[in-house]
Amino acid sequence: MTLIEVVIALAMAGMIGAVTVSATVQFARVSGHGNDQLQALNNVKNAAYWISIDGQMAQTTDLPPDGTVANSVTLQWTDYYAQADVLHTSSYTLSGTELERNYDGSATVVARYISSIEFSISNRTVTVKIVSSPPGEREISEERTYIIHLQPVG
Repeated sequence: MTLIEVVIALAMAGMIGAVTVSATVQFARVSGHGNDQLQALNNVKNAAYWISIDGQMAQTTDLPPDGTVANSVTLQWTDYYAQADVLHTSSYTLSGTELERNYDGSATVVARYISSIEFSISNRTVTVKIVSSPPGEREISEERTYIIHLQPVG
């Protein structure tokens, strides 16, 4: 082989290597972005699931009836199917970035990386706006709004 052939082979190998490294870096970057976005969406869905479960059972709430936005809520309902009427209480509060659910005195974390949550009520319809922003180098956030109808009282 001549020197020119060796130089051409090295140049081609360098170009192939550069393309391979670039594609690998781009793949990792896109995968990380997708994972962060999926994590944010799952956090919002977890929060909405638990709030919806309790909200659909609830008959009363501590939200101001004038539509004022609150960052926590307490829901109450009476279980008429038990042998005796049993009052249930479920409250949701944001502690740092963790959404805590306190159901009849038992507290659990139902969602993490929640950056904000807002509750409001109008005509027995609760509106919940949830924003999740998981940590990471990418500034990803997911925001969803849910509507929940309270049960009639009595």
